[in-house]
Amino acid sequence: MAADLRKTGIRMEEVAPGSPAWQMGLRAGDRCLAIDGRVPLDYLDIQYHLADGGPHVMDVAKADGQRWEAEFELDEDETLGIGWEGIRPRTCRNRCVFCFVDQLPRGVRPSLRIKDEDYRHSFLHGNFITLSNLTPADLDRILAQRLSPLYVSVHSTDPSLRARLVRCGARDRFFEYFDALARGGIALHTQVVLLPGRNDGAALERTMTDLAARHPAVRSLGIVPVGLTRHRAGLPALRPPDPSFCRAVIRQVQPHQERWRRRLGVRFAYLADEFYLQAERRLPPASAYDDFPQLENGIGLVRDFLEETVALLREPPPVVRVRRAALATGTLFAPLLAQALRRINRRWGVAFRALPVPNRFLGPRVTVAGLLAGRDIAAAAGRLAPDEWLAVPGQCVGAGHGRFLDDWTPADLAAAAGRPVARLPLGAAGLRALAAGELEPALPRGEHGLKNL
Repeated sequence: MAADLRKTGIRMEEVAPGSPAWQMGLRAGDRCLAIDGRVPLDYLDIQYHLADGGPHVMDVAKADGQRWEAEFELDEDETLGIGWEGIRPRTCRNRCVFCFVDQLPRGVRPSLRIKDEDYRHSFLHGNFITLSNLTPADLDRILAQRLSPLYVSVHSTDPSLRARLVRCGARDRFFEYFDALARGGIALHTQVVLLPGRNDGAALERTMTDLAARHPAVRSLGIVPVGLTRHRAGLPALRPPDPSFCRAVIRQVQPHQERWRRRLGVRFAYLADEFYLQAERRLPPASAYDDFPQLENGIGLVRDFLEETVALLREPPPVVRVRRAALATGTLFAPLLAQALRRINRRWGVAFRALPVPNRFLGPRVTVAGLLAGRDIAAAAGRLAPDEWLAVPGQCVGAGHGRFLDDWTPADLAAAAGRPVARLPLGAAGLRALAAGELEPALPRGEHGLKNL
């Protein structure tokens, strides 16, 4: 029985010394089998049942096989001090015609192959889900535990069109679950991946209207262009977005945004930055993004960066330790980044420049900075001056494992480029940290410490 207990329950990955859990004798490797007699599904379940402070009884399987009962009560705002094992995601069984994972080449980091379709990760991390593997028990839990907001990929509110796009089969209960969540008070941020000739035009008109009618339960709608790599052999033929398509989408959506601002108090629908950049149209002002509800979806990132740059220029310059650097970025954002860096250079007395990186790994239609491969940055870095640092956008290096999408590490890139590689935090504040030498770089082999460049 002891061997079985060591494989069940929710594992404690770390226990903070001095914390209530530590004082009770709990340690990393122990497992929570039950809270107040309830068997937890995951660490979210544990947090939910501990929310009232207590008293509580935790049934524990110790790492050595012993069985404990830990009784405790928490003060207001006090936590146990336990870091729990992560949630293994449920995966997607859809066969979306535009699925990005299906377009990935060999050699990508393994985590990118996971088709995450888990409502818990949607709540925790803002991942978009289609609701296709939701069960009635899941719905009940979401409503009971108030797992809000959730991020939902809609793509179309025309059931037959959505079925052709998502291809999840007869099990799809999307509209039933979506409306149940809305009625139950769960805040929903939604997304449409827009495919030329498929769900645009009149279909998009219907989708926008249907979702806006569900405001405020539906808080926002993000509209993003379909991403197409060069690895689509055997996949459905799709038309790539071009500048003419992007201009047409802007013309279609803008009048609705203005009307919703008057009627709902927000613009409700927000277009991905790529629409404006590819159409060569001026980005909307910051006020047009309201409180940036789709920022984690990449919508408004460029405007947010530009606003942060303006604020940065009002501050006193940093004490400069890194004077020369090339900032790798996607080809779409490179011209705007270059403009911002010219202002930074004049103000701080540095020589930072944009380094456009063509995406050969995924193909020329993939132009965003977050999908750059280490090998493509290395190829572009061959054009650097001998004393330049190389800075890469933090979002193109996966959190936790620290790898580019082609499974390179920053250390691999530093070795290939022969120069320090700094990983920039998201936003313009990373520029100040780079100039001040506050970022710990990956160094080429044989180099140690920070040079004053």
